[in-house]
Amino acid sequence: MPVLQKEAYLCDVKGPVLQKEAYLCDVKGPVLQKEAYLCDVKGPVLQKEAYLCDVKGPVLQKEAYLCDVKGPVLQKEAYLCDVKGPVLQKEAYLCDVKGPVLQKEAYLCDVKGPVLQKEAYLCDVKWPVLQKEAYLCDVKGPVLQKEAYLCDVKGPVLQKEAYLCDVKGPVLQKEAYLCDVKWPVLQKEAYLCDVKGPVLQKEAYLCDVKWPVLQKEAYLCDVKGPVLQKEAYLCDVKWPV
Repeated sequence: MPVLQKEAYLCDVKGPVLQKEAYLCDVKGPVLQKEAYLCDVKGPVLQKEAYLCDVKGPVLQKEAYLCDVKGPVLQKEAYLCDVKGPVLQKEAYLCDVKGPVLQKEAYLCDVKGPVLQKEAYLCDVKWPVLQKEAYLCDVKGPVLQKEAYLCDVKGPVLQKEAYLCDVKGPVLQKEAYLCDVKWPVLQKEAYLCDVKGPVLQKEAYLCDVKWPVLQKEAYLCDVKGPVLQKEAYLCDVKWPV
């Protein structure tokens, strides 16, 4: 069923919409609060800036981002799609929650332990968060510096802004985040990230991409076809925008 308008995204809803800004999409439970986004069929959060997942039809407008129902973060600045765990940034809200949301800004995603502070997002964490901005996600080693986010990292963080996530090779440049990358980063704003991990880069999130990034603002995520325009974000799309 296509998304019919910007502010009311309903997708495979098993229950009613509980409030104006809380859009439900394949929800097995209620939305717990306006800022508590729950996704992954157990209760996705789909408020004003939360774009749908597991959509059966195409995206009809610029601001409707689609993401797969396996657990994406769907808020404005952090689009996650079919994420197996990583915490991605201050504005990246997690899904696949096994427990309740403990506070407004602390979203849990497959968390084995509690959230220790407001801005410390835990996702499949085997130990506590070591500092405010150090997000751990299925990390095999400690966080090495404030801005170095580790996610299923096999090696150390190579530089402040280089986030490694299941990386098979080194980070090629300051803004090039690699995540299960089978090839090099093609340009500064083209970040590659396999569907098993997070969407990592600033404005161009690639996830399980079978080809290079076609332009700066074209976000690809498990895309079967090319990105046709600047603001068309595809995620688990079986057809073009």
